Amino acid sequence: MGKCVRRRGRKKKLIVRVSAFLLVLAVGIWAHVHFNVRPVLRRISEEEVRAMAATAVNEAALKIMSGEVDYNSILEVEKNSAGDVVLIQAKPVELNAIARNVTLLTQNYLTQMGQQGIHVPWGTLTGLAFLSGKGSAVSFNILPMGSANSKFTSGFQSMGINQTRHQIYMDVSTGIQVIIPGMSFELVTVTQVPIAEAIIVGKVPDTYLQSSSLDEMLNLIP
Repeated sequence: MGKCVRRRGRKKKLIVRVSAFLLVLAVGIWAHVHFNVRPVLRRISEEEVRAMAATAVNEAALKIMSGEVDYNSILEVEKNSAGDVVLIQAKPVELNAIARNVTLLTQNYLTQMGQQGIHVPWGTLTGLAFLSGKGSAVSFNILPMGSANSKFTSGFQSMGINQTRHQIYMDVSTGIQVIIPGMSFELVTVTQVPIAEAIIVGKVPDTYLQSSSLDEMLNLIP
């Protein structure tokens, strides 16, 4: 009888020790994943999504504007009898079409790229520096959910006596809700793409050179 009691006591102690060990192990694994693996996965995901956004915007802009957009197709420049610029006026219909098409195509490209997922070497995923970049890749699907918006900006650069380079840019911003295993976060990116440029011969009004009036005009699009 006494032996049975002692056996039961040892068995209970063993169960308690094993349970305690498993609990400590589980807590240790959770802590490692939370404080080491998750930050690494988030950082890599952010880098991948930023690269995806930049690629999507540039490919969309290239496709929409290829061979169809130039300086004179989006702006009208009026000069006086002396050849000086007195008015630079945007063509809202053309600009609105460019902004809309680039934005929509960017969203489509982001969706397609997100389905390809991201690939992280298992050594990097451990969060241990000496294993970074080692081992076969672990794939994660990402779901970039969000929207894209665009606005136009311009810049002037002196090219010599009475010569000014005028450049038009489109700033495309994407607000992306990234959903990956174990976490989700929002990422905002801004990608600037050149739209058109021209060399203006003659004086350019200070209202264009030294203020945001032209940028405001470019974005007064219905």
